[in-house]
Amino acid sequence: MRKKIIGLTSATLATLMAPMAEAATLVDTGTPTTLGSALAPGGTLAGKFTLGSASTITGVQGYIGGAGGHTITVSLFGPGTLPSYANTLQTTSFTSTGSTGSWQGVSGLNWSLAAGDYWIGFDSNGNDAMGGGSPNPLRSYAYGVGGTFYPYNVLGFGVQITGVTAAVPEPSTWLLMICGIGLVAAANRRRRRARLGLT
Repeated sequence: MRKKIIGLTSATLATLMAPMAEAATLVDTGTPTTLGSALAPGGTLAGKFTLGSASTITGVQGYIGGAGGHTITVSLFGPGTLPSYANTLQTTSFTSTGSTGSWQGVSGLNWSLAAGDYWIGFDSNGNDAMGGGSPNPLRSYAYGVGGTFYPYNVLGFGVQITGVTAAVPEPSTWLLMICGIGLVAAANRRRRRARLGLT
């Protein structure tokens, strides 16, 4: 019976000590007011964002309009004053849907990142457009063409990035964990005393 209690307590402690995660909206510029930024073959629209803690990106959406049926490539670039194609960390793609402007993108991603600055980029193999005039614009914007990025802060296109962040345990969780450790220690002490014939 004691072994079962110790095993159950140990399993509970292991579960409590495992890193907890919380689903979160990591970046949300809000819905843009216009569709002014051309998303065309040979060019990449990119925006800089900051993660305040280690996170896993699970979804990326851009506010996109156009005829639809084009392949939109989403690229994640590492930190820097401007993005660099040589510093591409992740890439994925989706097929655009025809609209005069809607949130479109990908989900089911598993892009684990440390806290810090990153760039998210969009390019298309057809003629589409991304919204401008976002109410909560990203920190910086850039336009990539011919293998080089240039500052272009008037873009203001719309981006939504979702994911999970490492959660800080609540005080009640810490209390439960400490009580569990105490129970394991007490059970071990009792077992040791019983082995030595002490009461």
